[in-house]
Amino acid sequence: MSKTSTPAESSIKNRLTIADRLATHWRLKLFMLIALTTCFCGPYVFLAHHAFFPVRELPLAALDRLAGFDPRWVWVYQSVYLLTATLPWLATTRAELKTYLVGFTFLASVCFLFYLFCPIIVPRPVTDHASGMYRLLLAYDGPYNAFPSLHAGFLYLTLAFARRVYGRIPLATTMFLFTWSALILWSTLVTKEHYVVDLVAGIALAAGCDAAAWSSRFRSVAAKSHFGLR
Repeated sequence: MSKTSTPAESSIKNRLTIADRLATHWRLKLFMLIALTTCFCGPYVFLAHHAFFPVRELPLAALDRLAGFDPRWVWVYQSVYLLTATLPWLATTRAELKTYLVGFTFLASVCFLFYLFCPIIVPRPVTDHASGMYRLLLAYDGPYNAFPSLHAGFLYLTLAFARRVYGRIPLATTMFLFTWSALILWSTLVTKEHYVVDLVAGIALAAGCDAAAWSSRFRSVAAKSHFGLR
């Protein structure tokens, strides 16, 4: 991992436009998007549909009951991928992309271990007449991946990464992203894909993975490793 940016380097990065950032290492970013999606979806979908240990059910908290159930919120729920698939493109160096890869791998791996050894069933009711986007969600998102919430975890990890690599974000953009993120988290409760405790655990875990990935120890390890990002 490269050393801390010099004032001159930071000044240059601050003058980059969004278009400049998106164009920087765009082939590598596209490769990472395809590779991470491919490597992630297989084990995620498999573990979500297969329980190898006793399945547990959590009691509903007051906020879980207040949210009720409305599958129409699935569109807001699915909109998280618009953020997680695009914000990492704000990175301008291979070093930043390696760090994102480390955090992503940490988070996914820990959650997969929970899904494997301690499956928690999601609280959504059985729906016989699902259609459209909600039907698509049910097709790939099985019932055994409630805790911790990767939906909340990847949302936090992505926003934290964008903040680290972009620097100071305009207040209007910050408020927009905060509102959008809050609606996404609420949608996980309304669609009954998660419990409140899942969100708390997912965000806490993501915060830990983000801190670890950006720590000097792991940044040094990432700098010496290629991860295919030459």
